[in-house]
Amino acid sequence: MNTVASRMSGLRGLWTRLSLTVRAMLWASVSLALASTLLLVASTHQGARFASEQIHEHLDSEIETLLPAISEWVVVGDHANIEQMFRQRVRRSDVRYVGWISDRGKVLEAVDKDVQASAPAWFVKWTALL
Repeated sequence: MNTVASRMSGLRGLWTRLSLTVRAMLWASVSLALASTLLLVASTHQGARFASEQIHEHLDSEIETLLPAISEWVVVGDHANIEQMFRQRVRRSDVRYVGWISDRGKVLEAVDKDVQASAPAWFVKWTALL
């Protein structure tokens, strides 16, 4: 306990020996660093949210164009052509999985290989982007 008190008194002594100008500059530096950090965090989070919304809009438009393309094959029951269409879609870089369950319970799906995230795991979890 004595060492903590001596350290605190040492810091107080250092602080009191600094001129008013130096103290003001230190407080300004700390304030600017804190404000910059908060702006960076807010900007990154907003950018991630915007990117996520863009991805969802793009995937929704993919679904809207895919449904009319397979509707005739669904009526006829041509599952081979549906699977081929799904495989073509997952070859694209922006689609990893396409699946459909028929009214009779048949599951048709195509899956692309998983893409390893190039961002650190904590960042991916924090932004919830991938």
